[in-house]
Amino acid sequence: MQFELQTPFSELRAQKAIIVYATPGGQLHMAYQHDILASEQGAVLGPGQQVTEQLIQAMQHMNGLRQEQLTLLPPEIIAISGKRIAWTVPGRVRPMALRSNNRSVQAFDGVPLPHPHLLFIAGPGTLHVYALGSSDRPQGDTPLYRAPYMNIFTNNQMCRGTVPLPQDPNISQLTQYEDLFFLSNSTGGDVFLPDTIASYQHLLELCQERGHFDPQWLVPTGQTLGDVIQGSRL
Repeated sequence: MQFELQTPFSELRAQKAIIVYATPGGQLHMAYQHDILASEQGAVLGPGQQVTEQLIQAMQHMNGLRQEQLTLLPPEIIAISGKRIAWTVPGRVRPMALRSNNRSVQAFDGVPLPHPHLLFIAGPGTLHVYALGSSDRPQGDTPLYRAPYMNIFTNNQMCRGTVPLPQDPNISQLTQYEDLFFLSNSTGGDVFLPDTIASYQHLLELCQERGHFDPQWLVPTGQTLGDVIQGSRL
């Protein structure tokens, strides 16, 4: 198919055409996209392909047609982007699933114990976990601490193993992330502890005896919330 194209914008050129096909009764049925090719005779439509979601979204944005709905954020949300969410998890008494070769540690499997205040940062298939020194809403200069748990790498990322962490985090999944963290079996790895606490078993015993989690039992990461948020490219 050959045709002539005119545009009021000299700096723009036609690149694609969309042809909408309808039934004899006028009911819209399908749409195909065609590249516009240059030939000696003029512009020519290339082979048709089904219109993609990517092209539809691009058209919505370039014509200003896309109207994003405002979303109310729960108070625990600290930062959010299209791919990542950071939020606080208040410290409280809750059970945690444990799988350890140390029988003294394994004895605490499913036992309700006090936990510190935490910061979760979820990304596509990932979860980073930090501890907080208080229940105050963290600010950019708030120091972060190592989360005192097994299955946490030195970069503060949870070892996911077979845990089905979502690939597309959203604010409706916060409770799901918390359940996946606390109720999926923690199986090993070093726990970051201060010199005053001899072992993970000792920490668990202290939590049970005291009935609360003392922030003095936390190990600093040397980073602030601002450092982590900027480094994560939320």
